Amino acid sequence: MYTYLLDSMDEYYSYYGSIRMCVVGIGFIANGLIIEMSRMHKAFFFPAVVVYRDIDKLYRCIEHCERDYKIRVCSTKEEVRLAGTHGEIAAVKDFRLAYETKLDIVVDLTGDAAYGAEIAHEAILHKVNIVASPEIDICLGDYFSTLASENNIIYSGFSGDEPGEIRNLYSYVKMTALDIIAVGKFKNYINKYANPTSVKKWADLYQQNPIKLSSFADGTKMNIEMGIVANSLGLVPDIPGMHSPTGTLDTVTDLIRLEKDGGVLSKKGVIEIVRGVEPSGGIFVIGHTNNEALVNDLKYYKMGNGPYYMFYKPYHLCAFEMLMGMAKNVVLRSSVIKPGKDKTSDVLVYAKQDLYAGDVLDEIGGYTYYGLLEDIKEVKNSSYLPVSMATGCRVTRNICKDELIRIEDVELNDNSLLWKLIKQQYVI
Repeated sequence: MYTYLLDSMDEYYSYYGSIRMCVVGIGFIANGLIIEMSRMHKAFFFPAVVVYRDIDKLYRCIEHCERDYKIRVCSTKEEVRLAGTHGEIAAVKDFRLAYETKLDIVVDLTGDAAYGAEIAHEAILHKVNIVASPEIDICLGDYFSTLASENNIIYSGFSGDEPGEIRNLYSYVKMTALDIIAVGKFKNYINKYANPTSVKKWADLYQQNPIKLSSFADGTKMNIEMGIVANSLGLVPDIPGMHSPTGTLDTVTDLIRLEKDGGVLSKKGVIEIVRGVEPSGGIFVIGHTNNEALVNDLKYYKMGNGPYYMFYKPYHLCAFEMLMGMAKNVVLRSSVIKPGKDKTSDVLVYAKQDLYAGDVLDEIGGYTYYGLLEDIKEVKNSSYLPVSMATGCRVTRNICKDELIRIEDVELNDNSLLWKLIKQQYVI
């Protein structure tokens, strides 16, 4: 696959030149992505537009780049056009200005669902391929994927992040003709009550945003990512929030198997997490066969005694791998991961602490709520609050810690495009 992709990129570059990208956000991932663009042996990609809040972060990023990128800070359409004419990076605060220059793809690295809805909508309106954030994909991915298809452009999730990498590994295992029992990732730490204060020392150590790090630690981001995989592949969590057993690399197939065979699963076709496995950035697919000849073959190939087999990738490298996916989007006109035909799962909101009437729900990874992935068939009549809608909602009654927060428990923050589109999708 990678040989074909690289050959196709060479051919594309010889005809069309660089893939011109709009990078929305200039945080940790965007920083690495832009540096990676500068290091490729050809100028396959160019960050034509960067949407920023802190221009100093962009200048610091460019200092580490290995091509001579020039920045033009732009606040008007004319300035963006000039940047394009002179081969400069147009740095803008208003993402709508991005479309004053030629673009092949937009990548949303903000992690903000409300903002992400506007970014995706604007990209599709201008018929530019869009790589959406997980926060927008979990709630409106099916809507934007359909809209993109109708406009003959590509809607996609990322390479380099768990959903896209699990999708790739799933396709590989599917081609072996094994039955797929479960897919998922390894996770080293989950505390659903984690908050920006409790993770601050780790955030400082790794120079990360404490809110973002808290969304990892409390499991909400993990549940969102696994929901994206579930909706793409038609899978479901076996129980709300998944079983998340603790194990080691050697015991994964002992755990992630059907109950009748000594495992934790009541059915196959599920999304799952295994805690404690190192390296914790890994992803996996569990395949199965009872075919005696194949079991013997796989034993010879050192895959174990069967009948359950783990295929895994011990890492996901985010910015290091993202450009592969964006090349696939533009050059091969194909998504890395996108929603399937029917939505199977969603992430529901639970109180992280006791909440009182008048409290306002903060953002994912904050102090007020965490999210759990659930089978949508089990909750479709419960008027639940989807995680991507929660930010900014005002609580209308007292809610106990760990209690499910429902639509009727909040005053919705209903002025955004996100709200209007979700209202259509969820028939609220």
